[in-house]
Amino acid sequence: MKKLSRLILFFSGLILLLSSNVMAATVTLGGVPVDGNLIISPVEGKYSITYTETSENELAADQQMVLLIVKGVSTTVGGLTISADNIRYIDQTSATTTSVTFSNFIPSSVPNCTILLGGFADGAKVIGYIAAVPVNIGGTMNFLSGSILRAATVKLTENGNAANVYTVQTNTSGQFTVPLVTEGSYTLLATAESHASYTKTALNVTDLDLSGINGVLRPGELTGDININFSDLSNLLDDYNKTRTTALRVNADITGDNNINFSDLSSLLDSYNKSAISE
Repeated sequence: MKKLSRLILFFSGLILLLSSNVMAATVTLGGVPVDGNLIISPVEGKYSITYTETSENELAADQQMVLLIVKGVSTTVGGLTISADNIRYIDQTSATTTSVTFSNFIPSSVPNCTILLGGFADGAKVIGYIAAVPVNIGGTMNFLSGSILRAATVKLTENGNAANVYTVQTNTSGQFTVPLVTEGSYTLLATAESHASYTKTALNVTDLDLSGINGVLRPGELTGDININFSDLSNLLDDYNKTRTTALRVNADITGDNNINFSDLSSLLDSYNKSAISE
């Protein structure tokens, strides 16, 4: 009876396999064309996957199977680099006579990954994929001038891929969020009128959320050379006691209150002989 049921299951699986080949959606994941039907999606941040026997006697009750989530995408096991640095999750459980299930697991990070199942007599198999999950990046750009009327522009550029750029504006408190950033290494550049820029290099995006970035925009950089020096001071003094309407250079209004006065001069002197911050 068991043999008959397994035979029925085998032919059912064969029919399903043939039909899925016809219906399969090929997508490109990590630069590799793969069967889109094998991509699993999270439910409330957790993943589950079931492998059903595709050939008779492939699985047996209590057979120990190993699940391995590896960074990188390949249609074959040999196409992957399996190392301590690339393994995102590993687990073990017992199979039934026809299937094995791993439920509610959370990889350490979820870039484009390949799901491997080991424990078969003929070696491990590729049984699925996890697509890169875009993350949100956020933080605060701090204005040492104390201005609450100024916003900064925050630009993320992927290192080695200048075409992949994200640009947002902070609010007047300097807070910002860059949504849906794909995995990679980025350079963050924040700029604002009358302030020296802030740069954070090698910002590695791999986690589900990357928040709490704190940058500092030094006040008084008026000439565009990233240094706050005599040239900037001279420019401010040329417009001292003027308004933005009457000033030669509107960026002399460092604090953003439409007047060039002692508050602006004091802000510049606090950062005098300093440069833009790069971390």
